[in-house]
Amino acid sequence: MSSDSLHILNIKTYSQLCESFDINGDEPLSKDNFRCPIKSYRLLKQEARCQYLRGQHICGQEHLWGYVVETKSNNKVLIGNCCAEKHLGIEDKDIKLAFSRLRKSEKLEADRAKVRKFLAGRKEIENRLGYLKQVAESNFHEASRIVENLPGPILKTLRDRWKRRSFDLTWEYSVRKEVKREDGSTSTAEDWHLMDFRPLEGLGDWLTPRRGGWGISFSAVGRRLNNLPTHLFLSEPEIKEAEEVIKQVSQLDKIEQELVRQRKLMRNFCRKDNLDLLMQLTPNRKLRADAVRAAHRIIGEDLRQDASRVVDNFDDSLRRKYGASGLRMAS
Repeated sequence: MSSDSLHILNIKTYSQLCESFDINGDEPLSKDNFRCPIKSYRLLKQEARCQYLRGQHICGQEHLWGYVVETKSNNKVLIGNCCAEKHLGIEDKDIKLAFSRLRKSEKLEADRAKVRKFLAGRKEIENRLGYLKQVAESNFHEASRIVENLPGPILKTLRDRWKRRSFDLTWEYSVRKEVKREDGSTSTAEDWHLMDFRPLEGLGDWLTPRRGGWGISFSAVGRRLNNLPTHLFLSEPEIKEAEEVIKQVSQLDKIEQELVRQRKLMRNFCRKDNLDLLMQLTPNRKLRADAVRAAHRIIGEDLRQDASRVVDNFDDSLRRKYGASGLRMAS
């Protein structure tokens, strides 16, 4: 497209319109002197005046949307969309067809311009697709590594908690106290109290690792992008194919945000203070020990003592802290 054509395509003011087409504001337009439509326009303000002759009077309606029309005297005049559709071309098939062809031609040229602009950044888009594919693959492998190191029952619990948005960990501790009866005898009673741990962090859909799931295939979009033609005069099928690729590429921002969010969730989950909470997901002593071992595997840290001893030491510290005689998971 030439620079002049681009200028005309982007006309937004009445002064630009007059300058580009040398509008004759004095000649009225009628079916008798109509030759052909030249260009449609959409202005920012209602400042163009319709020159269509309605009966004995020129319409004169100020409008945003209209057409530049060439008359049989070789002048360029203006007609608003309303008069073009409802008066000038209402009963004349040839005139209606002329406006229809103009609109179709202009839409095609506008689509070509949009595609050309898109294709000018082809290399950058290809690089971005490659980068996002690497990030997605890296996320998949990291999620798989974490999941493979988790005991099955613990993983199932984590997935269930994520679906229910249940991240709080609550246990109970009991305190024994003596109760004196009316007859003077005493008995021992247990009072149970809630204790809350820090909420689990980092749970997300990554707990079920899968390749893809982004609505598009980075490789497939890359191939379609690479197959788009490089010549300027794109055909309608080529434009349609390019618009499909543009639609897919428009999703990349959202996909990148999701990949970053997913990576952040996994980082938060893998913090040592967060992994230490895994053993509080179950009252089963063996599973709690398995959770301790899993936490150390995930962060690549050697376990310097028996995992069951870690669980027992943790429980003992809670008993000392609260003066508790018993511990249990809150129901």
